[in-house]
Amino acid sequence: MVHFYHIRLLKVQPVHERGSKTCIIKAVFTLTTDLGEYFYPEHCPLQVVVADVSKGTPIPLKSESVAWKGYEVASTVSLTIPVSSKKLQLIIFPRRTIPNISLQDYHDILPVWSGSFSLSKDVGPKHVWRYLQHTDWEPFGLCFMEQMGESIAKHIWDAGIILSEKILKQEPEWTLSDKKNLQVLELGAGCGILGISVASKYPNASVCMTDLEDALGILQLNIFENRHLLHNNISTDVFVWSSQIPPKLQKRWDYILMSDVMYNDSSFSSLEAALKSLMQSQTRLFVSYKKRHENEKSFMDHLLQWCLLEHEIVLDSIILYSVVKK
Repeated sequence: MVHFYHIRLLKVQPVHERGSKTCIIKAVFTLTTDLGEYFYPEHCPLQVVVADVSKGTPIPLKSESVAWKGYEVASTVSLTIPVSSKKLQLIIFPRRTIPNISLQDYHDILPVWSGSFSLSKDVGPKHVWRYLQHTDWEPFGLCFMEQMGESIAKHIWDAGIILSEKILKQEPEWTLSDKKNLQVLELGAGCGILGISVASKYPNASVCMTDLEDALGILQLNIFENRHLLHNNISTDVFVWSSQIPPKLQKRWDYILMSDVMYNDSSFSSLEAALKSLMQSQTRLFVSYKKRHENEKSFMDHLLQWCLLEHEIVLDSIILYSVVKK
């Protein structure tokens, strides 16, 4: 079954006793699938690092090995560090080098980087970061903020990772046009992994990422954090599929992107109606999803009654489609 296991931080708490020269960083984490349906089934060695990020470049202060026991629900770790550090980050990664997410390894474990936090406040971070490229704990390239905790909202999901990788690698079926002023729309953008990937790779593209209003905050933060890799070509907007198409979205779209948006079958009719209004003869729709129930296939079968399938890739549980309007 193609998927990634996500190291997910549930809580990070600094405990600093007044007058002490050291502080204990306590962390609770789990190792689970993107929606938390399954826990990692095997024993797995992990590395936990506390780094000082006061000067921007992470400086490791303490590193410890921990053992994930197969199928356990959560694990804890405590690291003692000097109190001289002002701004910290906690990183957990598998004790094997993963230079990049690889489709050859269907059970890759995604490392996690906490948001920065301060010892002076004895308050841990509220969010974490994911990087598509990294060497052990040292990240580079695009980064995506997620919520910390057990919630599955505001997280990157597997199908979005797979399609983003194909777009960034410019694999033939998933390479965008080089025409000027390319117009790209993302529906149900979530953390923005697809739209931000396109905006970083294609300076000729104007990318609009849409979602419900409460999702725009994390979208805008992720745009800001990746601004040095973008081309001032990206925006966000609220779009409720059951509502009329907002005036700003009533344009000729060259590409529409959507990933893992078909988990709620009550929205299928609204989503299909929106796509019928948004797609024109030149519009290409990229869809990726992880098979979770039969309704997703039913939606795609219905879509292909009025769309033409150009490309399909099936990677066990991950399916990617490229379609155009008939």
